[in-house]
Amino acid sequence: MLWTVKLFSAFLLLGLCLNACSKSPSSTGPGFSNDFQKSDPQISQMVEAVRQTGGKSSDGNLNSRVCSLAMGHLDDMVSEGEISHNGFSERSQKMSQWGGTGSGEIVASNCSSGLSLSRGATACAKSWVSSPGHWSQMKKYWDNYCYAVKLAGNCAYCIGLFTNGDLSP
Repeated sequence: MLWTVKLFSAFLLLGLCLNACSKSPSSTGPGFSNDFQKSDPQISQMVEAVRQTGGKSSDGNLNSRVCSLAMGHLDDMVSEGEISHNGFSERSQKMSQWGGTGSGEIVASNCSSGLSLSRGATACAKSWVSSPGHWSQMKKYWDNYCYAVKLAGNCAYCIGLFTNGDLSP
């Protein structure tokens, strides 16, 4: 009986190890897991919309620090009821303090009745693709990024924030 328990325990540990070791590494960067991206629709819907456009900017790391800055500005735009780049120099400086080199930001909004988070994200991504200045930021590879969308009434407010470099704490 004792050897059966030991054998079962060994197989259980081996199974757990194989399961953990076989998982592919997260592509969402420091501070995030694939579960986070799936659980935060404001981010996941926007990231997916950008990926569908072919934007290379979502090939780097979805970074929690960059997202905290992006979400803060997104909240500001919603409360002001308009899109802006107000405070971008401060966001850029903060990312530089974390080790970022170079930065970019794109914002958009789309208003229509019955707008969903997904439709709002897609509309913003399409507007960025059709604008040469915005598209130049989306088609670049950035080491760290965050895309987010927030609904307020019938309007979707969207942001993309980017930097290069190692932002590890």
